[in-house]
Amino acid sequence: MIDPHPDPDPAADARRASHARRTERTCIACGRSEVASALLRLVAGPAEADGACDVAVDLSGGAFGRGAWVHPAQACIARAPRALSRSLKCTVRATPVELTQAIALAADRRVEGLLASAFRSRNVRVGSDPVVFGLETGEVVRVVVARDALAVACLGAVQRAVADGIGTAWGTKERLGAIAGRSELGLVGITSPKLAKAIAAAATLANGVGAPAEASGDAVTEAR
Repeated sequence: MIDPHPDPDPAADARRASHARRTERTCIACGRSEVASALLRLVAGPAEADGACDVAVDLSGGAFGRGAWVHPAQACIARAPRALSRSLKCTVRATPVELTQAIALAADRRVEGLLASAFRSRNVRVGSDPVVFGLETGEVVRVVVARDALAVACLGAVQRAVADGIGTAWGTKERLGAIAGRSELGLVGITSPKLAKAIAAAATLANGVGAPAEASGDAVTEAR
């Protein structure tokens, strides 16, 4: 069983992320060393009597426990369970498919948490007109489009944002609306560069390891 590790508060998360960018770690699957922000941290739970252990996905890189790092790439994820067992000295109960799914689930929850943080800190523009105006002035540095918001995805400004690499497809209108305290919401503009970068990275993982944030099958792709 794999448990996506809950994210800490945004301020503590930002401090850990800043430290991670300055610290190199080694991927247990391929052996290449890179800055920690380019890898994912996996944390082992207590070993049971049979020597088996569960693994949690620690996207913030600050959870307690025995940890190991891996590239968010299919080739490394495929080799990760066996490499984790050697590194953490326990039998990891996870297949590559389960590990990929756990990473995607943890990342999806992280996007939700980051968006909630953006709303709390008022680093958002909500609705078509404010977001389009924010894109024109440069105030909005990333747009988040609900996957089922086809009409919004057809807007010229949104399509240009996607073409410029600052468009993210995530969730549904109902999920975005719940974060904003509305029944539905199809479009959000992010004005904080730090939050925008974190949302983009997490959305890429949420859409599947190695997949782009504008994954196939969503409104953004269909509108192209």
